[in-house]
Amino acid sequence: MKPGKHHNLILDDDLSMARLIERITEIRALSFQSLETLLPSMGNLNQIAAFVDLHLGPSQSGLEAIPLLRPKWPHMPVIVLTSDSTDEA
Repeated sequence: MKPGKHHNLILDDDLSMARLIERITEIRALSFQSLETLLPSMGNLNQIAAFVDLHLGPSQSGLEAIPLLRPKWPHMPVIVLTSDSTDEA
């Protein structure tokens, strides 16, 4: 993807979610599977919205990404996704 193009940022360890969100929104998606892969790229991103999975692997929560995204993009919509059906989620 070319720098400067707008897209949706997807933070999800399931790669199929990026394709699904891209198809539904008709907006290109840039996908990251973990915070470790997202953080080095944050300076070059120009996204419309962020879709963040609640569970990123066994020990990481996508909620940890929100305080990292907010200072750079304070008005960007952040949508939290999960397939977890528990009341705690």
